[in-house]
Amino acid sequence: CMRGIIDVSSRVIIPQIGSTPFALAMSRTIGDRDGRVVGVIAEPAIDVVSLSSFLNDNKNGYNDVEFFAVAASDGLLDFIEPIDVAHRLARSLYELDQPGTPTLVEACQDLIVEASQAWLNLASRYRDDITIAVNKIKL
Repeated sequence: CMRGIIDVSSRVIIPQIGSTPFALAMSRTIGDRDGRVVGVIAEPAIDVVSLSSFLNDNKNGYNDVEFFAVAASDGLLDFIEPIDVAHRLARSLYELDQPGTPTLVEACQDLIVEASQAWLNLASRYRDDITIAVNKIKL
């Protein structure tokens, strides 16, 4: 029954005249222009950082500057500050020789579990989509 799905779904429902409504999973909204009629913002928030300033500030000549990129959904970033995400992931990427350092997969899982718990504490029956992707950048 579509009505029951609409009542409990975390999807955006786009009514279709004369047919079954279209349900959009929020994790699929990047670039989805059809959702604009019901308030979906299809353009992602993007922060662009110039890496050249970091490299130019490396006056001691050591090649110790490391970069990585993170793509994460608001389901994660609504509860965990981006700087905290960056610190925790950097540790898992670059401090592997330190005792107790989680692997990258473990660090991502920890972040997902933390955000999931925060969603449960906020709205016991709802949890936003939580997505995270990490990639080292070689210059």
